[in-house]
Amino acid sequence: MQHSFPLAVCFFMTTLPPSLAISHRTEQCDVIVAGGSTAALAAAIAAARDNSQLHVCLTEPTDWLGGQMTSGGVPAIDFGSLNRQAAYQPRDFADMMASFGGGNPGACWVSTKCYLPRHLVEGWIARTVRGFSNLNVFYNSVIKRVQRQGRVISAVEAVQRVPRSGFDQWGQRLSDTWQDWYSESDSHGLTKTLLRLEGRHSLVVVDATEVGDVLVLSQASFHQGAETPTETSLNTLDTCGQAFTFPFYIQNGGKSGVHVSSGKPATFNLEGQDWGHVWSYRRVQHGTGQYHASSPGDVSNQNWGGGNDYKDRYIFLPLQETLQQRSDWQGGVNIAAVREAEDRAYGYYNYYVSIAPSDVRDSLSMAGPDVTGTGTGLSKIPYLRDSRRSVGLQGYQLQKADFAKEVPGTYGVRYPDTVALGDYKYADVHGVHNCPYPHYVNVPAIKPFYIPFRSLTNQDVDNLLVAGKTMAVSFMANAATRMHPMEWNTGMAAGLASSIMASKHMTSQQLYHDVTTLQNKLRAETSLDWTQPRDGAR
Repeated sequence: MQHSFPLAVCFFMTTLPPSLAISHRTEQCDVIVAGGSTAALAAAIAAARDNSQLHVCLTEPTDWLGGQMTSGGVPAIDFGSLNRQAAYQPRDFADMMASFGGGNPGACWVSTKCYLPRHLVEGWIARTVRGFSNLNVFYNSVIKRVQRQGRVISAVEAVQRVPRSGFDQWGQRLSDTWQDWYSESDSHGLTKTLLRLEGRHSLVVVDATEVGDVLVLSQASFHQGAETPTETSLNTLDTCGQAFTFPFYIQNGGKSGVHVSSGKPATFNLEGQDWGHVWSYRRVQHGTGQYHASSPGDVSNQNWGGGNDYKDRYIFLPLQETLQQRSDWQGGVNIAAVREAEDRAYGYYNYYVSIAPSDVRDSLSMAGPDVTGTGTGLSKIPYLRDSRRSVGLQGYQLQKADFAKEVPGTYGVRYPDTVALGDYKYADVHGVHNCPYPHYVNVPAIKPFYIPFRSLTNQDVDNLLVAGKTMAVSFMANAATRMHPMEWNTGMAAGLASSIMASKHMTSQQLYHDVTTLQNKLRAETSLDWTQPRDGAR
């Protein structure tokens, strides 16, 4: 389906209807980071550190901060050739990578850093977040409503859930609990509190969610799916974006594994790789055996294109259904697709174990809560490769064409308002089956590139910033910017920008015209040029 989303919305005032939730609480915030992603963690840390007088509020849908690095089940950092160097990483990101020690805990071959996600959550993330008295994290919370007055967001409401005694929220499939997360009513397993997050003095909101909650609920301009027929088109294929995945972990020995259902019958393949190479591809814990083999003590993360990649349907509802859901927001997610993706993950597990070498087959099991944090064996949230994407100031969206191999020179286009660096091998697209993608959608090689401040803005809302997969980028540019380091870089830039805007009562437009203020702060933490590594890098 093609859809043309208007690049402007009228000014309006929204009201928040009475809630069904039993409990209500109001929190005063200067910066609200609507979270769930890697970018959200970076934004909250950056804002809280930059100004200790600001009250920073971070919502997190799960009980694990970090997004795709942790709860999304992709603990293998997607580096390019340059951004794997600490000299080009923001200080916090470099410190986080150093927390694993000098080596690669999983001895994987997809990255130089593969690790057990719980180690990152309970180590570096917990230690860092505890260090900020002005950062309030609301775990197990999803965005429900956004109040907007004219061009300004004045309040955000979130549903926070608490499991009842004896109820294991992570022992349930996400497809069975997702809608309950967004419901304001108590359920048999969860009690709810409706959090009203409102401005203390001058409010700035960062949408770094995995599903673009704030973009939709604030009635800001956004794109969903691939632009058609060209990258610069306003029309989009709103059910043709990136495929998504439920990653899981297989252990050799160790604690008792999760009982796995038969899953959904499907065709699986290892895409030309042998079994051992798939095992070591995203291995997150390595025993003492051979490199491309499974040995006692190994834990292998499985996120494989011919395996648990779910390509039958897009995770997001068609755009018109998404917009209609604003009155009772549930993330605009296709729950049937989520269920089918879970089934595919289980099916792939059974297939992969069934073809394992006979000497290790009986030692393999799907890892459970001690690794994933879930009783289902699947990641807490799916690994999303794209989201709803903002339309920035003056209709701006970063284009893949600005850093394709055809661009003259060593690097992509450098912008006067550059706030972050990006680097990966290619613009990585995992398509959805039976989608009529236009000819420009492919997997092209790209150059190390630059990301401008305009990509962190929205043209309709003066105090809204975006980071990570919700940025103002085209579908193809998102395929290059969606990796862990770029999420962190853009999250940090949005966090520092939000601190400046909240402290000085500025709009995003005003900060764009005074972007050197933001760039000066960023240079103290990271490099803004590929030829000038930051000082004091490890």
